[in-house]
Amino acid sequence: MFKILTPQIKDNTVTFTYETHGLRFLETHVFPFSLEFSRSTYALAIGVAISYYKLYLDEDIYIDWDISIQEKAFWQWIYNKGFSELIYDNKIPFDKRRPVTITCSSVSLKMTLENIPNYSDTAVLGIGGGKDSTLAKVLLDEAKVKSIGYSTEIKPSKIIERNALSLQIPLLSVERIIDPQLKTNISNTYNGHIPISLIYALTGVVIAEHEKIKYVVVANEASTEEENIIWDGINVNHQWSKTFEFEKQFYKHVITSINANIHYFSILRSLSSVKIMELFVTKCRAQFESFSSCNNNFKINKVNTGDWCGICPKCLGTYILMKAFLDEDDLKVIFKKNYLDDTANTTLFHSLLGLSEVKVFDCVATKDETCFCISKIIDKSKDALIVNLSDGERAFIKERANFGDTYILEKHEHNIPENIWKNIKI
Repeated sequence: MFKILTPQIKDNTVTFTYETHGLRFLETHVFPFSLEFSRSTYALAIGVAISYYKLYLDEDIYIDWDISIQEKAFWQWIYNKGFSELIYDNKIPFDKRRPVTITCSSVSLKMTLENIPNYSDTAVLGIGGGKDSTLAKVLLDEAKVKSIGYSTEIKPSKIIERNALSLQIPLLSVERIIDPQLKTNISNTYNGHIPISLIYALTGVVIAEHEKIKYVVVANEASTEEENIIWDGINVNHQWSKTFEFEKQFYKHVITSINANIHYFSILRSLSSVKIMELFVTKCRAQFESFSSCNNNFKINKVNTGDWCGICPKCLGTYILMKAFLDEDDLKVIFKKNYLDDTANTTLFHSLLGLSEVKVFDCVATKDETCFCISKIIDKSKDALIVNLSDGERAFIKERANFGDTYILEKHEHNIPENIWKNIKI
């Protein structure tokens, strides 16, 4: 059984405690303001647990305080659906697992669901340093919605600080101090991806509640809906906690079980990755040298330089999208080199295009969108990765590009408040 124990708060620090298989884990979050016990901090305790729950994927979870039937249903949904990539990576047959069951103590929190009318029409915006949150800030500005940024970091990020400074947005940073045992090789445990956006979303709610701010805004696009592979009859999606399915359920959970004043939504939800890039290169030229989508900026065991590595899925995927809209001079300013001319990226390139069985597990555009961007340059490019494509691969790319055309232009379903939606300039 996996146990989630009562969080402890002292000044601006909250400590979460978890127990499983004879092990005890402590994780500390340091906020830029003093904390109080609230429904949001208790919800964050259940959310942060995913980093430790993944070790054994226990089918029974015990929570050390009372939660409602409604809350229990939400959290069972999270823990049953949120680990498909990890289960796939470890080749655990889905039909061999019974559904996760949550039980809890009878200890009541005695906390009312706050519903007061004095929350401001301001946005708490998640800042990740990349193109998406950069565009999100610009769109909020154009819609005349005041915003403050927030981030949750295990180690300080130069790129987030640099990007926030360029965007001229005040930044509230939350430091995550994970249990050092997670950095060791605990025997007979699972390792892999967790629905990390859940933690970011809950952190935004804690901040919004403290600041009495109405909107928690993220920058997740329509393209997050595409699975990486269908395995054992299940859609395995690296970006599951960025999907519209997740957004709707999380929003409902917040207003019914945490704080009725707070509206969680993605301001980019109606847009494809290609449309986002088109808007980014038009509206965000001032940020060309202050953003980076490279994942190595956020890996615990990597040196954080705030640059582009050129070999990860985010680097190559972003480069491909931008190449459809920018000339070589602009690309050199941003990336310093041509990632499509590096044959070491061949396998990754094929995965992004859908030329291999599994789409790379990362936050990238749909396969059809990537084909669409490559199709724009395929007949004239001298880049090594494109020159090396076979005739069959070229035909496949052009065919898939045609399928992606409609999807790229379409305005997709979203949960953006009407008073903001009508003023967004897209």
